[in-house]
Amino acid sequence: IFGMPEDTMAKHLSHFADGVKKLNQDTAADLSADIARLMEADLASWPDEGEESIDKFGDVIFWAMIEVLFGPVASQRLTPNLPQEFEKIDAHLFKMLRSGKVDPQVRRDIDGVVNIFLKAIHDGTGMGPIPKLYHGIMKGEERQAADAARMAVTAWWGGLGNTLPNT
Repeated sequence: IFGMPEDTMAKHLSHFADGVKKLNQDTAADLSADIARLMEADLASWPDEGEESIDKFGDVIFWAMIEVLFGPVASQRLTPNLPQEFEKIDAHLFKMLRSGKVDPQVRRDIDGVVNIFLKAIHDGTGMGPIPKLYHGIMKGEERQAADAARMAVTAWWGGLGNTLPNT
């Protein structure tokens, strides 16, 4: 669905899994603290009393998490349309999984987000811990940046697909 080349997945799947596990073991506390700092800064603007929408709280988590994990490209300041991009993909993904057929529009939507991440890898704004991990695993390969961007988008969608509904 996310268009990762089969040969790249076959070659690196265990490296990806081991890399994410090691990244989590080595940096979880620091990354969690960074996410908390971003959330606290955002929540400081909320009123001291009254009610806020749970969706607004979900947005606070969304932006803090993706900016820390994926780099400044995944900030509300640089790419405010990322939640809409997530929704476009998410709205059709489960239908595709049930049917076993990839919707060409969803592939175009995914490729659009991949292009955002790829450009950010090249300009440095997309080298948060997750894309940096994938980029490093594929060092020296012809499609290093493109495949790192594609894997980063897969992780971006997967993480958000689990985190936001659970929140």
